[in-house]
Amino acid sequence: GNKIHPPPPPPPPMYYPGSSLSSSSAGAGKCCIRFVVSQHSGRLHVCDSRNRCLGSVNIEEIRSRAAGEADKQQEAVGDNEGKEMLVKCSNTASTAKEEWIPSVLSHSLRCRWGELKNLVFQFVVEWDSLKPIWQHRLTGKVLYLPLDIQVISVAAAKFAKEPLFRKGGGGGSKRRWASHQSFIENAPEDGRIDQIVFANGVIRSQIVLPDNTRLCLYCRNPLQNSLPTTAPHQCCKQPKSQRGRRRSDIQRLREMLCSRDCYSEYTLRVGTSSLVRARLSNLEEGICQSCNTDCRKLFHLVEALKGIDDRKKVLYAAGYNPSAIGRKRFKRLVDNERKITEGLFWEADHILEVARSGGECGMENYQTLCIPCHQRKTRQFMHWRANVVATSKNVGGGGKNRKTKMMMPEIKVN
Repeated sequence: GNKIHPPPPPPPPMYYPGSSLSSSSAGAGKCCIRFVVSQHSGRLHVCDSRNRCLGSVNIEEIRSRAAGEADKQQEAVGDNEGKEMLVKCSNTASTAKEEWIPSVLSHSLRCRWGELKNLVFQFVVEWDSLKPIWQHRLTGKVLYLPLDIQVISVAAAKFAKEPLFRKGGGGGSKRRWASHQSFIENAPEDGRIDQIVFANGVIRSQIVLPDNTRLCLYCRNPLQNSLPTTAPHQCCKQPKSQRGRRRSDIQRLREMLCSRDCYSEYTLRVGTSSLVRARLSNLEEGICQSCNTDCRKLFHLVEALKGIDDRKKVLYAAGYNPSAIGRKRFKRLVDNERKITEGLFWEADHILEVARSGGECGMENYQTLCIPCHQRKTRQFMHWRANVVATSKNVGGGGKNRKTKMMMPEIKVN
């Protein structure tokens, strides 16, 4: 008969080594502390093992306190790793003469702040070490330490949702964008392909099972809503205005996908560079992930300057010299008669290059790089590629060896 599988065990309680919880009640299992980052206010909610909220703290206040303690440690000890500095700040705060307490703290959390303080500091340290895309995906979920386990579980769940015919959604293709027809390839044998005409004249195809159940374009799960099975030219009405046609097309595409996540992933893979840049700008706010240059702030600063010499001084100080960004772009930024845009200061870079099967990817494979860092990474990649191609010709007797090309190590920008 059918085997009954027991439910998976709950995650084990994780304790910070310097906390009093690890020595007093680590084996009791009653002090498993959970954390939730608010989606709206960005505050950190501290919960007990039953997910009952004990109180909330301001992450920015904890971060500033941790940075201050890290600076004191750095002046006393010397140059060490930043993450180790932030971890030591909790021990320093616990041995301080004056006990530091956040400004806004509930009564229940204030009573236990002495034993939960180290866990809160450790959570903020690990939270700041995550990429913005993973912070966005973990916001609003119940978390526990260490956060690396949470990232792996979220990535595994996202990978499991990928259909079998498109496994490896974080890359795996040498094409930058996916075509609409690639989402209906390898359709089930008993299914058929229906064509739907949008208001702008674009024809989209969708898989339909024999019982008239439509499948999601991205994950191929059955859709709850059923579209009318009419002729292609009768599927949608023709609105009069251009804005009405656009809204009709967006609504029609949403009806062909099962959830908001599938709609986001589908439009990202078949979208344009402007869509990727818009989403990346909301996540990383124009901060270079290599040198931490605030490209958005630099753009507003250069835009406010009207003198050519003043713009040159600011650009040279930020590393935007003609040899780093190109003479044509530098001349464009210095010219005060032409309007400049934020897109001239940073690029949406593929962490794994498209030439190394990093295309058709999600937001996990994108990062913000300033123009000098992006140019430097591109030159390094072209240098590696030229060496590998030359080596493959010498070893293989001519031609490009694909196996040798895939063995190129990942390029990191210093």
